[in-house]
Amino acid sequence: MTRLTYRHLVFLLFIFGSYIGISQLEAQNKQLTQKEQKQLLKKANAAYKGFKYSIAAGYFENYLKTVPDSSNALFSKLADCYWQIREYNDALRIYKLISPNASTGNQGATKQQHLRMAELYARSRDYKHASQWLKGIDGYQSKSIGYNDSSKLKDMRKDSLNWHLGLLDINTSFRDFSPFVADSILFFSSDRPNVYTGISFDKPGNNYDRLWKVSVSKIHATPLKMINSIMEGKYNPSGPAVGKRVSAKSFNSNVNTFPDNLYGRADTNKIVFLVKGMENIRYNIGAVSVDKNNHFYFSANYPNADRRGINRLRLMEGFFNSKGSMTMKALPFGNPRLYTVMHPAVNRDGTFLVLSSDKPNGKGNYDLYYTQRKSIHQAWDSLKTFGNNINTVGNEVFPTITTNGYLYYSSDAMPGLGGLDIFRIPLQDALGGKGIPEHLSYPVNSSGDDFGWTQDTTTVNGYFTSDRLNNNNDIFSFFYKNYQKMCSISGSVLNLFTKEPIMNATVFILNKGTKKVNIAKTDKNGKYNFILASTDTLILKAVKIGLTNDFLTDRSSGKTQQEDTVLKNTQNLLLEKRIVNVNDTASSNNEKHASERSGTDMQNLLLNKHILLINANWKLNNIYYNFNKWNIRTDAAPILDSLISLLKMYPIRVELGSHTDSRGTFEYNDWLSQRRAEAVVDYLVKHGINKNRVIAIGYGKRFLLNQCTEGMPCRDSEHQVNRRTEVKVISNTDIQKYQIDAIDPNQFKDGEQINQSALPADFFDNCDKFN
Repeated sequence: MTRLTYRHLVFLLFIFGSYIGISQLEAQNKQLTQKEQKQLLKKANAAYKGFKYSIAAGYFENYLKTVPDSSNALFSKLADCYWQIREYNDALRIYKLISPNASTGNQGATKQQHLRMAELYARSRDYKHASQWLKGIDGYQSKSIGYNDSSKLKDMRKDSLNWHLGLLDINTSFRDFSPFVADSILFFSSDRPNVYTGISFDKPGNNYDRLWKVSVSKIHATPLKMINSIMEGKYNPSGPAVGKRVSAKSFNSNVNTFPDNLYGRADTNKIVFLVKGMENIRYNIGAVSVDKNNHFYFSANYPNADRRGINRLRLMEGFFNSKGSMTMKALPFGNPRLYTVMHPAVNRDGTFLVLSSDKPNGKGNYDLYYTQRKSIHQAWDSLKTFGNNINTVGNEVFPTITTNGYLYYSSDAMPGLGGLDIFRIPLQDALGGKGIPEHLSYPVNSSGDDFGWTQDTTTVNGYFTSDRLNNNNDIFSFFYKNYQKMCSISGSVLNLFTKEPIMNATVFILNKGTKKVNIAKTDKNGKYNFILASTDTLILKAVKIGLTNDFLTDRSSGKTQQEDTVLKNTQNLLLEKRIVNVNDTASSNNEKHASERSGTDMQNLLLNKHILLINANWKLNNIYYNFNKWNIRTDAAPILDSLISLLKMYPIRVELGSHTDSRGTFEYNDWLSQRRAEAVVDYLVKHGINKNRVIAIGYGKRFLLNQCTEGMPCRDSEHQVNRRTEVKVISNTDIQKYQIDAIDPNQFKDGEQINQSALPADFFDNCDKFN
């Protein structure tokens, strides 16, 4: 996004911004004469042209209040002022005036307005509207899709628990950015004054961006979780006044520190110093990188601006001479009138350099380029661009080369969580134009801008820049430690027929990978819960004395677990006193009588194409239901009439079990299938069958007949196979109750873990076939 030129890369220009009170200017809100209006507009445009956005915003606000019918051009300038000074709420307020349909995009908005509106919504984590504003913008399709895909957004938090972040106590209310760690020294850029008082209401704008350093051993960090709690106002509002210093030791949960107090906690005059030899340089310095020879590579603006007032950036190399002072020279890249080169990243040997530039004919606004040489005594080769797997139509900036062979950089056009997100890729893959850059998960990346990555030789400790707090560039520390993720699995055990909760049922959960079985008891609401440290394929079995059991296989949990997970089983475990034939075959006198009646009538009945008799289960092959409907269609009447004839011929009781296809939730399909089963019962009763002889049960989508599981692409004819009603004989003269298991579930305690071998060998054998 072109905003980088003036906002995030403020050191591109030699700007002395001014923060004289906008509120003071707004106080002039009174009716102005036409002459005063023209003078006010002239001042506003002059301040805007001179990049004094804060002053310009005040003038534009006052002018637009007195001239309400002004064109969108002035509103665009006002919105741009707020954008440049990071007053994002005000920027969104003005952009909404330009685009009344601001929540869903605007055909008349410019590309820049679309990109900015998308980022403004993303900053508030309103990714749905952010996606709509990016929709149709060339090169941002994947980012728009990512914003609108909950699974992709979740994946961007894949290992969030492994990251431990902290806000450094060297941060100020000024810009502190682009850290680089070398030999236990942290270098960074900042526009803080040479003598910083630590008062939080000091404002940036009148100082050069200079290069500072601090010993890593003297840095302290406040955990990001604590900072977030403060930002959310979770602490008691009695505490230090704004502007008062708070020591790092006292910065804890017992101290209320408002966002403005996050700065001024360190005595920067004692631990932070300007890099020797660069104290009095009369230009801005940023994004430093240091090789093993102690050569400094950094961005710096040219001495003079071009005819449009743009002061572009070049690359400089500095090293300490024998007298201990810094010798500096410009590197042979860049053009003060055409394009900028900035953000150098050098390898430890000083022979490979990556940089960002807006050279003509690039793919985007700023692309990454590289150059190399055989030794530090030779000249650099010409610049070469990275491939399309790195560069986008947006901005690729702030590269870093790490000692373990990775290229880190930030991009604002690849799928991410906000504006600039940090990515990494093996450097050799980047050079070869292969591989997909890896997005660093939250909390490293946020809904704000995240950039300027650096790490020490351990590769698990380091620093980066983010503007997630107060829209201000701050330096954060990180520590990465692989954390054993826990998984919370919960669900319900219900009565099969009434759907009432079953209390004190025993739920066994088998981890097929570890062969361990965890046990939970259901509460008065039929709820169970497991906390597990593994995510292998799981099998759940619910048992209670006197009731049938039920099973659930969780195959989705076999995926690698990336974070602490909460899984709610939407498929309930269903138990009931179900009466069935032991051998599941016809052995009653009635069925003996049926066998004796093997004449033409019986043969025709059993071979009727509409009814299939298998182990005393009839499947009504041609009872079809329209999608999302349960009414009996006219083409089903002949089939049901055959069933009525059979019921009138034989004094049996049957269960009518109706099923749905895989689409929709378990809860909804349970309800829909129950309606279908009851519709069949109503038809039978209407035609003379006693209601006591038939039971209606809706099985939802639990027993699919084909591969059309949830999410699988299937034709409607394939889904139709699963929308069926089946008939099962549940009563005859030889009925016996089904013995569930040869164990007493009451011997097990809630929360207990046992080995699978402690249960009968066949305890989980038949679970998979029921799922």
